[in-house]
Amino acid sequence: MYKSYKYPDDYHDDTKYDNQIENAKDFNCDDDREDNDDEVVLEFIYDNNKINLCKAHTPGTVTVDILTFDKIRNNFDVVLAKFDDKYPFGEKYDQFKRFATNVANSKNLILAEIPITDYGEKENEMLALEYGVKKEDHPVYKLFLKGKSKPIDYTGDKTEDDLRRFLSHNANIWFGFPGTVEELDRLAQQFFVASSNNDENTQKSLLEKAHGAVKNLVDKKEQRSGESYIKIMESVIKQGSDFFKRESRRVENLLKGKITNEKKQELQHRANILLSFQPLTIMPLSFDWPFPEKPSILYKAVSTITIGLVGSFSKFWMKYLSSVRIENGEFLLNAVLNRHPDRPLITVANHHSCMDDPLLIAIVINLFFNRLFKYFLAATIPLRVFWTRHRMRWALGADDIVFTMKKHQLFFSLGKTIPVTRGDGVYQRPMNFALEQLNQGGWIHIFSEGKVNLTKEPMRLKWGVGRLVAEADICPLVVPLYHIGMDDVLPNVEPYALQIGKKVSIYVGEPLIFDGLVEEMKKEKRSLQEIRKAVTDIIQNELYKLKVKCEELHRQHLGSDSSSSSS
Repeated sequence: MYKSYKYPDDYHDDTKYDNQIENAKDFNCDDDREDNDDEVVLEFIYDNNKINLCKAHTPGTVTVDILTFDKIRNNFDVVLAKFDDKYPFGEKYDQFKRFATNVANSKNLILAEIPITDYGEKENEMLALEYGVKKEDHPVYKLFLKGKSKPIDYTGDKTEDDLRRFLSHNANIWFGFPGTVEELDRLAQQFFVASSNNDENTQKSLLEKAHGAVKNLVDKKEQRSGESYIKIMESVIKQGSDFFKRESRRVENLLKGKITNEKKQELQHRANILLSFQPLTIMPLSFDWPFPEKPSILYKAVSTITIGLVGSFSKFWMKYLSSVRIENGEFLLNAVLNRHPDRPLITVANHHSCMDDPLLIAIVINLFFNRLFKYFLAATIPLRVFWTRHRMRWALGADDIVFTMKKHQLFFSLGKTIPVTRGDGVYQRPMNFALEQLNQGGWIHIFSEGKVNLTKEPMRLKWGVGRLVAEADICPLVVPLYHIGMDDVLPNVEPYALQIGKKVSIYVGEPLIFDGLVEEMKKEKRSLQEIRKAVTDIIQNELYKLKVKCEELHRQHLGSDSSSSSS
């Protein structure tokens, strides 16, 4: 039995620290080390704020110090160094443990743990200073490549998947997840690309190569894994690329049930193989993922207040300090309030100003109050609707524009803005997260032009909206809308100050339903890329039809002295 000590108070008091050293001499560790009064080391790891002696090493890693680090760095092709507390704990450490276990078989890759202490002998403090590592940033990851003088800093989310993507992007190494085979993993990557492009000839050619590779395998476990690769490829050729998603969900649900350890290992291997059929070149965000996996009541409350205050301020500005004219506002309001609870919603708008999103939300709030007063006696709409977090929209925002500082990351994430990396494709994590929100019946607002359109000329819409429509469990309702005048309210030039008395015109289009189109194209075994393009083309066409109508509406608005709003 080991005694447990509280941290950090005990370790910042020299007297208590000395007493703990003395007490530790009475303990026998599970390994074969002899108790040496002069060499007693407290090796413990935090677990639920307690400390277990003699467990400081993470399986799959080597622990180094200032004397041994250069030897490791100079003798291996790829070294991922983790600077962290000596006894880490929590979700980030759990993610690293899983990562270390899963990449243990990777050739030429060494995971080096560098424990940092700010008490006692202050282990590796000089090494931390040399590489600019601060305690408040722990854990800090740096990638050292043989022949390179400077390390590559990892600034993304501290998750197993993102660490794997980071290494895959920066080092030409294979990650041997349990149950996977290197040669078949590379074929799986090519097969995924062929499936996305609906290239059946390439799919069949890769399947044939996979059969040949499996025949050459000697290890029986690898042979069993090889059969899984082949079955997945055959199923995708027969059922289409949607099989990847369906099978992943099936395996995930089975793993949550009560199964034997042997069956659990088999399913986990299959899950790992399915991961091999995904693109790995996507880079992680340059900061930690801002949304908690399980938001606390406090987080939800603060988020609700953030959205409510911003919406209320924007509503005040647009209603009393601006002149707004809206055509077909009821289309938008009905989609937000009256659609079937299982039917997700996507609103698509042009992008003329950095204030487009909150000001457009203000328009929805204004429409809400107009209807509220109109039907007040019937009490058909509760006032709490726009202070209810789950009813409000999620928006997509460029990570290099709105998430550049920690305070901005906190503010915008509380306001339900999802950071996306422009140019990183439709399969990046933020787009997956947006798809998850739609699958829960949520509302996503997206500026599909991908940036503030300073020229205001029609632009090719990005395919992200097409992916959200094509791959959602239930096809979303899509409401396009075009606006003019937002860049007068907040000009795109310094000092970027809100202006009073400006006129804004908004033209809302009829809701678009894509159920029939998506279903028909999937029956025809059209590729997801083809479906994304078809959906995006339709939305683009409808959006720019609204542009012409909105320009006429705005001309009338500018010619009128009236500041009333219409719905």
